[in-house]
Amino acid sequence: MLKILIIDDQLFLLDVLRMALEGNYYVKTARNGLEAIELMDRWKVDLIITDHSMPGMTGLEVIKAVRAMKSPPKVIFYTACLNKNLEGEARKAGAIEVMDKPFDLHELKEKIKIALGQEAC
Repeated sequence: MLKILIIDDQLFLLDVLRMALEGNYYVKTARNGLEAIELMDRWKVDLIITDHSMPGMTGLEVIKAVRAMKSPPKVIFYTACLNKNLEGEARKAGAIEVMDKPFDLHELKEKIKIALGQEAC
């Protein structure tokens, strides 16, 4: 089963996303970028879903740190303060998808399937 790491400082959103994805994927969560990087030292991840605005390390900084890893996972990036500049920076850093928050859960699930090479419905 493929492994997804969700990074967000909003615990409610972490729980909702984890519950929505469990069963189809192994899902772990992290409340900030530093916790996520530490977790990835022990757990190989296929996909990261990360918020941008978090204390300690932004989602953009997470993407850049992940890209430096050997065999980096794919990244879906989301933020409540999306603009063209931030979207461009996230894509340049390596995000394969950029989403505005709040987002539609069905749309996220479709983007996850595509990112992981699964057939979208």
